[in-house]
Amino acid sequence: MGARIDDKKYSRPANPALALLGDAESEVIISFEMTEPDDDPVVMLAELVIRFIFQYGAPKEIRVTNVIVEAGLEQICDVCGIKLRRVKRLYGLDSFMQGMGRFTL
Repeated sequence: MGARIDDKKYSRPANPALALLGDAESEVIISFEMTEPDDDPVVMLAELVIRFIFQYGAPKEIRVTNVIVEAGLEQICDVCGIKLRRVKRLYGLDSFMQGMGRFTL
């Protein structure tokens, strides 16, 4: 997120990651989770994708920008027959991320 979060239950400030699922055509955020300091963001994203698949079915394609995220979702996509594609930018999420930037200190 690029934002520092101070919470009394943790010994130091945290910089949480966001796991986001969005629709590229409509630019709508479908689901998201914010990590706790002890969470693994890739595992959280994988769980988010699996919940989506169980609820709505498998999408035709998932686009990611990060090679680590790509590796984390690879097996899920193979099993479900989903095309996994790494791209330079996720244009549908740009406006969301810019909007989130307004809330940083």
